[in-house]
Amino acid sequence: VAADAKVGSDLIRVQAIDNDIGNNSLVLYHILSIRYIKLHSNDSEDMGNVFIIGETDGIIRTFDLFMAYDPGYFVVEVLARDLAGHSDVTLVGIYILRDDQRVKIVINEIPERVRLFQEEFINLLSNITGAIVNTDDVQ
Repeated sequence: VAADAKVGSDLIRVQAIDNDIGNNSLVLYHILSIRYIKLHSNDSEDMGNVFIIGETDGIIRTFDLFMAYDPGYFVVEVLARDLAGHSDVTLVGIYILRDDQRVKIVINEIPERVRLFQEEFINLLSNITGAIVNTDDVQ
């Protein structure tokens, strides 16, 4: 998450698959807990609702501003359950990125064309840099 992300920004989509059909295949998502880990001290604390999740779409969205946070990351525990009560839990790591950790790349092309090769471009940058590369905006 960018430190200057707006409240309500989509971050990531978690997905659980239920092989049943119809209403029996519906999966509902809930956040069980959110922990914030400070990088330099390894201190951690339970957080309130800094993120929310779409109950049916599984999209984790911001529900707070992140400028005041020290460098660190959040560990979000997400529950996925179907209507029969079957469930599973996963952990999602969400890192805070400050402006000095972000790179702006300008490609002189219309956004629709950029989106066509966006994944290939991200993989190439990741291979070249050896870093995890994410995009947070294409304009």
